[in-house]
Amino acid sequence: MKIANKQAGNAEWRAYWTLPLAAMIGYSSIALQSYGISPFVAPLEKAFGWDRSQVMAGVTIATLLGVILNFFAGTLADRIGSRAVAITGLIVITCSFALLGTATGSSLNWKLLWAGIGIGTVLVQSTIWTRAIASRFDHARGTAFAVALTGTPIASMILPVGAAALTDAYGWRGGFAGVGLLWLAVAL
Repeated sequence: MKIANKQAGNAEWRAYWTLPLAAMIGYSSIALQSYGISPFVAPLEKAFGWDRSQVMAGVTIATLLGVILNFFAGTLADRIGSRAVAITGLIVITCSFALLGTATGSSLNWKLLWAGIGIGTVLVQSTIWTRAIASRFDHARGTAFAVALTGTPIASMILPVGAAALTDAYGWRGGFAGVGLLWLAVAL
């Protein structure tokens, strides 16, 4: 029985190996809100005279929206499919992150920009990616989930370094745009 399960798992990987890899890259975008913001804190404090809590208020807004809207994202994925939800989410979260570079210094403006990130985050939660994997993997589902869910830890290593380099080269406004648009290009 174990040999048959192993063979079935191998067959799933041969047929659908791109799905966990795509999910890994897509799921990595959720790291934008938590790991991508850190290199921008000091430049935003300097540009707008804000303190750290004002800069990080956006993360709180995005997280709160996630708590409120997560159920709806799962329901939406059940209705229209994970692929449509995930692609929409990737576009929303990365473009919203890029738009942080348009911040005016108004607290309301900053929070509204982060609301877009919060909506995008809900649409790229693990629920969306694991639903897609569960539709194709049965015998190797755990391994496929493991591959997909490594996206965020990998991004947590790459994002701060990449964002800092872009910010050093192009300023904080260009850094936001660069991170968002590069992440979108890779994810799609």
